[in-house]
Amino acid sequence: MGIASMNMKTMIKIFTVLLILVPAIFASGQPLKELYRETVALKDTALQMQILAGWEEMRPSDPELCLAYAEHYYNQSRRKRAKIDSIPYIGVRATLLDDTTPRSFPKFFPIKVDYLSAPFAQAIEYLSRGIAANPDHIDLRLLKIAYLLNNRTPSLTQDILDLLTRAKLNKNAWLVQDSLPWDAQDTLLPFLQRAMRHMYTTQLVGHIDIGKIAAAILEQYPSHHQSLIELGRSYYLSHDFQTALIHFKRAEEIMPHSLQAIGHIALCYYYLGEPTNSVIYFHKFKEFADEDDRKFADDRIAELQNK
Repeated sequence: MGIASMNMKTMIKIFTVLLILVPAIFASGQPLKELYRETVALKDTALQMQILAGWEEMRPSDPELCLAYAEHYYNQSRRKRAKIDSIPYIGVRATLLDDTTPRSFPKFFPIKVDYLSAPFAQAIEYLSRGIAANPDHIDLRLLKIAYLLNNRTPSLTQDILDLLTRAKLNKNAWLVQDSLPWDAQDTLLPFLQRAMRHMYTTQLVGHIDIGKIAAAILEQYPSHHQSLIELGRSYYLSHDFQTALIHFKRAEEIMPHSLQAIGHIALCYYYLGEPTNSVIYFHKFKEFADEDDRKFADDRIAELQNK
């Protein structure tokens, strides 16, 4: 170890002693965060835990502390697999749910890391504690969702719903590290959309959960096209074609050339026993569809016209 690193390590140890003997020096929490970052850079786990313990004693609900503890235990929980495993996911999905052509084939999502249950649970516990004490800190909520997603934990649906419930109460006035304000407008929806897509493609949760998340998003963003599509799909897969039709029609109003909206409207009419409307929408669908999608529509049109 170089002289500079030794000096830094010695300095940190001195500050750690001061933390124990004169805690008022660190009452604001800011020096503790900087001190902790230095120990992370030095990869000194023992010093990290000393600083975290002193920090926790003084400011147990500090959002920065909860983030630091969570990252520490999350990293402790990760174990790289000697042999990579995989889970199936939907690789190339056809535009329409009823289309079972070879384009909708399963691929495999590699699993390279396992998570030890005890440290992982501690990471989640610290994030949950931080959220309870600091409900408007979006960084705590997003990190918890990301960790649960990485560990394929289906209960993350409730955490997403809790985030959206809080967003209604605080009108999306979120805070991040150092309690700085955070603008959710261009960040939150893409994050949730990616999370929903991952949950769907890896079959972590079913269409009911995806529908709940989409409905909660639409309470605040009623014109969010993809959430209208996801909510419509949820009702469609539950065979509630009338309600699904309402959401797909709304999605079409917002994005008139949306293949997902137009095609699923055609299918809803198909199952609702309205062949004329179904044929009209399958023809609209063909105007914007690729060759494979047009073949699917042509088959349905021929079936309806031959009845």
